[in-house]
Amino acid sequence: MYPIEIILYICENFKSQIMKNLSKVIILSSAIALSSCSASSDAIEEDLVQNPSIPINVPTGCGSTATVSDIDGNVYPIVEIGDRCWMQQNLRTTTYNDGMPIEAYEVHSDVNVAYGNLYRRDMTDNNFAKLCPSGWRIANQSDWESLIATASSFENGLNNALKSSEFWYNNYYDPNPNITNATGFSATPNGFKNAQSVIFGRSPSDFQYAYFLRMGVINGAYAISSHSPYVSNQVINPEWMVACRCVRED
Repeated sequence: MYPIEIILYICENFKSQIMKNLSKVIILSSAIALSSCSASSDAIEEDLVQNPSIPINVPTGCGSTATVSDIDGNVYPIVEIGDRCWMQQNLRTTTYNDGMPIEAYEVHSDVNVAYGNLYRRDMTDNNFAKLCPSGWRIANQSDWESLIATASSFENGLNNALKSSEFWYNNYYDPNPNITNATGFSATPNGFKNAQSVIFGRSPSDFQYAYFLRMGVINGAYAISSHSPYVSNQVINPEWMVACRCVRED
């Protein structure tokens, strides 16, 4: 038998060694954890630089700005459709981006924000180039082809993927249940004004149309209607007035 003093000495020494080793384990574990946290922090920081935090509903490919304003102070939401950044509403400016007044346009007094203005198709290309805010352009044929291709990928038809859930009817004020506005384009039946100054295509009791200027084609326009599943490619009377949509320059 060992004297009790020796036994106590051995126990105390053993406990001391255990505590020392345990301290080393804790220090090593802490170092590993801190290193891991640091690496994770660096990775997160790098990710935030490459992919900045963006508010909800702001298109990531279009930057962190949710809206764009024209020279008159009208504000338009921005929507990303395919690889383009579009205004989500029709143009409403009455002034060119160089400050000169626009001569020929039609304002819809009741729902102007939703419908926007109508502009004469026979404007010169130089004037059309000044309609949108700086850094933006009237949608051309390539823009529309990209839009149509994207809208075609959604269910219920490309037309319904482009239409606002408001204002459109099948006929006689019967709402269209197939409209999804899946693209966010939010087309409204703004109609068109003909050479006799009569506006067509807005009444729910008749066929509804959304006519848009198409740049790059003489007297070109695109039409979305209440009675067709397609977007029609048209050549119109140059005296007609139609809506305009702007796309951000690449």
